[in-house]
Amino acid sequence: MVLKWRHRDFVEDLPSGEKTRRSALTEVEQQALCTVRRHTQLPLDDLLAVMKPRIPKLTRSNLHRCLQHHGLSVLPVDAAVVREKKAFKAYPIGYVHIDITELHSAEGKHYLLVAIDRTTKYVYAELYA
Repeated sequence: MVLKWRHRDFVEDLPSGEKTRRSALTEVEQQALCTVRRHTQLPLDDLLAVMKPRIPKLTRSNLHRCLQHHGLSVLPVDAAVVREKKAFKAYPIGYVHIDITELHSAEGKHYLLVAIDRTTKYVYAELYA
């Protein structure tokens, strides 16, 4: 045991574990999750329900790890954007707001489509290569 420490210049223990970070999710899938989280600000379980059909290997734990890694596990409360809350305009059921975002990675360019029904708050997300 002493031999381990005898020739070191410091007393702190060296980091253990893997030197590189592995993930079950691809870089594009991680970008898609982070983009949907930023735009919709959905809670973890709701985000899992929306994205699970698109990303079959997505689990609650690897989603949480992904959001933690990208700094999105707790959504920031922006004090500068705090403004008086107004009621949304009343829309009929079926009025859908659509956002399309490009995601760039080493795998190429992908498109993320997010559609939100303004009345029911139903969210649909799809990732295209």
